[in-house]
Order: sequence, then structure tokens, then C-alpha cells
Amino acid sequence: MKRKIIMPVFALMAVMGLSQVLTALAENGGGPLYGNSKGPLAPKVINACQKFSDVRHVANGVALRNSKRGFIHLRGIPANSNVIKAFLYWAYIDKNAVGASKSKVKFQSEILQGNLIADNLNPGWKNPDFVGDGGTHTYKKDVTDIVNSYGNPNRNYAFRFLDTSNAFSGENPWSPADFHKVKLEGASLLIIYTNQTDEFSTLGKSVYLYDNCLKGTGFYGYQSLTLKHPSISGEGLFTMCGADGQRGVKGYDNGDQGSNRLSNEKTFFNGIQIAGPPVAASDWDGSAGLPLPQLWDVHTHIVGFGGTDSALVYKPVCEDACAGGTIVDALIPVFFVIEK
Repeated sequence: MKRKIIMPVFALMAVMGLSQVLTALAENGGGPLYGNSKGPLAPKVINACQKFSDVRHVANGVALRNSKRGFIHLRGIPANSNVIKAFLYWAYIDKNAVGASKSKVKFQSEILQGNLIADNLNPGWKNPDFVGDGGTHTYKKDVTDIVNSYGNPNRNYAFRFLDTSNAFSGENPWSPADFHKVKLEGASLLIIYTNQTDEFSTLGKSVYLYDNCLKGTGFYGYQSLTLKHPSISGEGLFTMCGADGQRGVKGYDNGDQGSNRLSNEKTFFNGIQIAGPPVAASDWDGSAGLPLPQLWDVHTHIVGFGGTDSALVYKPVCEDACAGGTIVDALIPVFFVIEK
């Protein structure tokens, strides 16, 4: 189960010992037990990993906890478009802080090996083999040739993990408790395309991709990132893909599975709130797995740009400074895309 469902800190001290609890809290800025309750963090500067010119993008994903396989429903590419790049991403949690260099999956009818592009923290899950350690590992594979083999890229793409023993139960991740040694998060497909028609022309549009540069950006409660890019202004698009989002977990709030009180994070882009209450649904609500909030998200927003920096800030419901001992969510960025 997720480690954020725990006893009050004083009762925990009685079990673990005061020094162990204080060490856990100090080492993690509030720690995996109660998250960072100190308020917004100093920004981390993230340079774009890749730039693509005269293009646009679409993305979607599928949640895979307790499932192992599913379909990525990719939509939104106009007729007469040419796919120039298609990237497949997936992520899982295991007992290792550093992931294996390769991960084997099946995409459509092809067996592929993806490359490790990022390691992040374990976002609060425990099992008998690793309590308080482990990590989340993100993999990437170029699947442009596969996508282009179908002609029309708007379709349902089959995805399956091959190198884990994760169950197919499809059960709620929190009830019953999930004790698989490898905990699957999800998979996403990002497609970058060109179009020369007058109505859907991509001429002059640019896509900036942030993926392997997001290693170490997993967070508890708060995160602040400065996304670097060439100078741009006006309206464009921002897409995020992330692991371990949820709307509330059974046991958090008097057994109410649908509670938003202890998650439902807020997203701010260049100072404007674009997701989370009261503006819209959270970017971290596990919506790729609804009706159960199963820990994977892909969301695209219309945003405003102005200059070479874009400020991306995530805050918990308590927003400016959570009270001591407040339980906050743990989240893993997988990739970001800016299009202008």
C-alpha cells in the first residue's frame, strides 16, 4: 500500500524510535512520511532536451497498475499529416534506486527494448522487500516506424509489459494492498507531426521536449521548475505526463475513495493557475486509469509564454504552507512538452 497512509507521527516515533523518524523527515525535506510541508521550493532549471521545428504534437497514455497491459488511445492528428517522431514512454517502481539499463515491452505486435532515461524517488509505496527505498524508472523507445506503418496514426495502440510478473487483476491499487515487487505505473505515446494544409499548417510552430532532463524531479507536495527554451511569446500548448497521481485513496479520509482533500494538486504555469481546484481537475488525478484513480496522467493545456523561461509550479491543496504533519502526495514527472 502507499506509505502515506500511516499513523500519527508521535505514535510512529514510539514504534520506530525518535531518531529514525527525525532522520527520515530531515533527509527528505519533510520526508516520504509527511512530504515537504515547508512551502514552495526554489526553482530547478531544466533545459529542453530536444527541439523540433515546423511541427505540432499530440499525446495520450494508459494506466497499468495491477494490469500490465492496455491500449493507448491516440487521437487528434489531422488528415494529410506526416509523423516525424513517435516516442513511447513507460515507468515502474521497484526496489532499486537505479533502474536496469533496458526494459522489454510489447507495442502492437513488436517486442521492443526501451532505454532508461530517468530515475526518480519511490513515491511512497512499500512492500515486504523494500520499505523506505527503491525508485521509479522511466524508459523511452522511438516507435516512429511502427506508427508510420499504419498510415493513419489515430488509433488504439496495444501496450504490454514483458519483463515483470505483475498481476492482471485490475484491482484497486489500495484495496487490497498491492505487494508486487515491481509496481507498474503506466505508458504514453507522444507523436510529433507536420502538416502543410492551410487549415492545419504546422509551419512556424516549434515543439520543445523535456524527458531525460527530468531525472531527479520527483517530489512530495511542492515542485518548482524553470523550463528553458528560446524566446517565445503569446499562446501555445503545454503537455505533461506524470506517474502516481490520484484523487484520494481509501483510508485517507474516513474510507472515502473519492476524497480530494489530501491530493488534487494545483498547477501554475507562468504564474497562472491552469489545473486543480477551483480552476479545473488536477493534473495529478490519475485520470488515465479512471474510474479508479490508477496513477498515470497525460494532460494538455493552453498556456501563455513570455521570454526564455516558463515557470512551472506544483502545490498541494494547502498551497502556500502546509501545517506540520500534513500528508501530501508524491509524484513523478515523466515528460513535458511545450508547443508554440
